[in-house]
Amino acid sequence: PNPSFGNFTIDLKDIKASVKGIIFYDNAGRILQEHKNIKGSSIQINASYPAGTFFVQINTDKGFAIQKVLIGQ
Repeated sequence: PNPSFGNFTIDLKDIKASVKGIIFYDNAGRILQEHKNIKGSSIQINASYPAGTFFVQINTDKGFAIQKVLIGQ
């Protein structure tokens, strides 16, 4: 869900490219979590951070996508 109130799951099963990594970072661009060598069709993000705006970047062999994530109180 977006906004999230804690941990959330990123579903990767509909991505038509090979996922190389996932980066979770804050509004200032600081990397908070980085996941490499992704195996499976989903990944859990443990987002026990203060309320605010964050971003998830999914890197694939064909490029990347960025999604804004809101974390509420």
